Parts: sequence; structure tokens; C-alpha cells
Amino acid sequence: MAHFDDVIFPTSVTVGASSGGPSASTDVIRTDSGFRKSNQRWNQRLHRLNLKYGIRSASDVHDILEIFNALNGRADSGLARDWSDWNSTDGNMKPLATFTATDQPLVDNAGAILGNGSTTLYTMRKAYVQGSATHNRRVFKPQNGTILIAVNSVTQTEITDYTIDYGEGEVTFVVAPGNALTVTWGGAFYIPVAFEDDFFPQNIDFNDIRSIPDIPLMEVKFILSQNIGIQPPGDNLALSTTAPAGPLVTFNAAPGAADLALTTTAFPMQINTGVPAADLALTTSAPTVV
Repeated sequence: MAHFDDVIFPTSVTVGASSGGPSASTDVIRTDSGFRKSNQRWNQRLHRLNLKYGIRSASDVHDILEIFNALNGRADSGLARDWSDWNSTDGNMKPLATFTATDQPLVDNAGAILGNGSTTLYTMRKAYVQGSATHNRRVFKPQNGTILIAVNSVTQTEITDYTIDYGEGEVTFVVAPGNALTVTWGGAFYIPVAFEDDFFPQNIDFNDIRSIPDIPLMEVKFILSQNIGIQPPGDNLALSTTAPAGPLVTFNAAPGAADLALTTTAFPMQINTGVPAADLALTTSAPTVV
């Protein structure tokens, strides 16, 4: 499957797709004794859209048909806006909504939302909080030209103070935010979507008036980049073996050096992480003669 950040569903169609919204995947079992058991299969919600509500003209149909063909049906994905939840604000989803640089937290690889004086890489999240229940949504596709970043409520300048990976939703600061300083963002974002069907149905009359029964889209879940996650230092990858402390062996006569030789056999190891050879050294300790 390929993804194209430069294939964006037209706003004129998506703004009318009022059936958009998040979906979850949960298995629920009701036991014989009446208890309810649930299993959450997705850690992130996936949003759905149906563009049929946004089609207003033959030109709209043509635009979506062009995208359908360019994305090879449901094989590939592009970007769309779910107008039910498209920005960093807490509920203001009007098309002309405004946002600030302190709307939502930036989160580092360890899950912290405050600076520590050394971390420069942060990811965009949107927090949904009700009482003690919280869901943190990962924002992968921020909209270029709308994003604001702040450190300790002071708005920063892109390029001078930070850079943004608009394909991953990552912010890299030129200088790491200081210890216990807040790091936040605000702005608009897209979601990566793919067609849910390989068939693009159209109803066409003699006057070339067209209608479409359904155009369902489904958000695509992305694999996190290699930057997301804690990379262990090389020292933690060292492999060493030490002779066991026992059992105690007693010889009737003093053994020669050859009798005490310790033989090790190399074992195959496949390394995919580019770890330096020194970090994978295999060391053995000779047995102690008592």
C-alpha cells in the first residue's frame, strides 16, 4: 500500500460529509452471571467519512472519481479532513475556527509532556479528557501553514526554533526545552484515508445529472517511524558469559592446563539495528582452580 500526502480530498466535498466520526473496535462479552467483559482491540480511534453527503455537482463527482482512479481504488491512501474533529481546539470545529499555540500537549518518546533540558524530539497529540478518563490521539498529518508551537506559553518560530515533519507529526526543537517547561501546539490536521470499496457507483441521467449512493472512506493506521520509541544505549547490548560458581570439582591429581581449557562455540546472530560490533562482543571467564 502506498500513501500520498499530496493527494487531498477537496474541502468543497469533505465539508459536507456530515457522517464523519471516530470508530473503535471492541469485543464485548456478557457472562452468564451478568458481568460485562470488554477487550479494546485498537489503541487509537479510526475515523470514517462518507462523501456522498458532500456531492453537490457533476464537478464534485468528477473530482472524487479522479482521486479514486489515482489511488487505485482502495489500494492506496491520501489525505482528507474529518470536519467533526479537524483541529486542536476543544470542540470548536467550525470551518473558520481559530487555534492557539497552547491548545494541546507535545509528547516526548517517554510519554512526558514537559521539557527536560535534553530531549528535542516531540510528537503531536490531542487529549480527550472526561473526569479521570483520558484518550491521547496521535496526530500524524498536521496541515502545513496552520501549526503554532509554544514553550512555556511563549510562541516559537518555525525553522529558527524548531522544524516539523509534516508526514509524521513530529516536532524537533533546535534547543531542547528547559526542565519542567510546557511544550504545546495548536493547528489543523488531516487524516490519512482510503476508499472502503473498489467500486465507484454512479447514477447518471440523460442530462448528465449524477448522484452517488455511497463513498465511504476509512482512516488508515500508520506504523510509527523509527524515531518513536526509546532506543537503548549500546552498552545495554553487550553480551557476556561467566562460568558458573559451582559445582566444586575435586581432582585426585593436579590437572594440566589443557585439562582446564574452556571451549566456546560461536552461535549465529542476525542484527538488524546497525549496532556497533564492540557492543556485541562475546566474553568468557576462565574457571577458578581451588
